[in-house]
Amino acid sequence: MGAGTEGFSTAPREGAGLRLAVSGQLIVLLPFLAVMVLATALIELLPVGHLTRRMVLHIFLMNLLAPVAAGLVVHRSAGHASQTTTLLVLVTALQIVVLWGWHAPQLLPAVMHAPMLHHLMVLSLFAVAYLFWHALFRQGHQRSWLSILSLMITGKLFCLLGFLLVFSPRNIYALAQDGGAGLHDQQLAGLLMIVVCSLVYVTCSVWIAARWFHNLGRRESAELLARAGS
Repeated sequence: MGAGTEGFSTAPREGAGLRLAVSGQLIVLLPFLAVMVLATALIELLPVGHLTRRMVLHIFLMNLLAPVAAGLVVHRSAGHASQTTTLLVLVTALQIVVLWGWHAPQLLPAVMHAPMLHHLMVLSLFAVAYLFWHALFRQGHQRSWLSILSLMITGKLFCLLGFLLVFSPRNIYALAQDGGAGLHDQQLAGLLMIVVCSLVYVTCSVWIAARWFHNLGRRESAELLARAGS
């Protein structure tokens, strides 16, 4: 009877703790959502082509704002259990599907002319990027190899989209009728994607690998000291 009562009493506490954690994340994310809205408006003022402005916004959301937001949330919840391997695999795949889906030649031109659809794209890109970086930062040191693999796969597929934009001999998106200017806009957007995404994902992979090897070295040193002491 006592064990059953204890089980029922811990369930509400666990539910309350989960709700508190979620509400805490939402509070932390509110300023980042405000920055996202402001950035969306300011980037429209850039003296570049339509597609380049979209790419600048997407890069800012997915490679700067989302990782900073996720890093802050993870730092505030330090000491909590690390995320599972399955979750990181799922959000890695989800981020890639969402990015490529929104940039499909049939969909992106329609998004440019539909404000509500554009807002949905911006919000979804930030959301999946946040989930990816949050799961990545919550991986334990024992699964650093998975974090690096997820970064490399994501970076390669992001860069592949950039390469398609740069080296395509024609306009992929029906955003401009003036041929040369539209193609130049597309190539600049792809070049930005290649450069920035490579720097972000490679730099983060190197940082995780360095931290991984450092922890391995410390563990080996501790084991050697323990053997010497025994």
